[in-house]
Amino acid sequence: MESILLRGLVWETRSGRFQLDRDELSARPGQVCVVVTKQAAIADAFVDVLVGLAVPLDGSIRVSGESVASQPAGSRKMALVPLGGGLFPHMTVEANIAYPLGPGRSRSYRGKLARYAARRVGMEPFLRRYPPALSADEQVKASLARALCGEPAVVVFEDRRGHAPCHTAVAAAVRADVAVIVVTDDPSRVEGASEQPAWEVVESDET
Repeated sequence: MESILLRGLVWETRSGRFQLDRDELSARPGQVCVVVTKQAAIADAFVDVLVGLAVPLDGSIRVSGESVASQPAGSRKMALVPLGGGLFPHMTVEANIAYPLGPGRSRSYRGKLARYAARRVGMEPFLRRYPPALSADEQVKASLARALCGEPAVVVFEDRRGHAPCHTAVAAAVRADVAVIVVTDDPSRVEGASEQPAWEVVESDET
């Protein structure tokens, strides 16, 4: 079964309506799909639709066989690795990774799960460091570890010019056996990341 399956997806921004150039996008665990768009606002809107911050105008989103297009963020077994990692600079890497677990879990449990997630992506030696002491690649990998704490079926990576490429973190996500979608404005940045041709965002012909 596919970890993610998109069909006929249409979404809207202030500049119009958009869709993928191929009607269907699917990925199984350990597979990577690359989506290319020329404008950051269009990419942001697409990511919002994927993770549940916005509702598509048309089409379906299925995660592990379940329709999730109407579910809110946090309810659809998908996780976002934002540009630059989005880590809190005043918190250790371990605290950043455990942050989504919330205060309702014991400190011991939070630490154990954070260490496990860090080990899955090769970040266990960096748990006591603070984000400003990490390289750009390490920050994105730490953000991936944070995403994996929620046991997602799919991880969405934001990739843009002017930010550190996500190659290393994408490779770590593949080793962790989750499906990956990379949303980028420059296909050359992620060449070789996927065995499938990239999907391009185009204007929708729906009115």
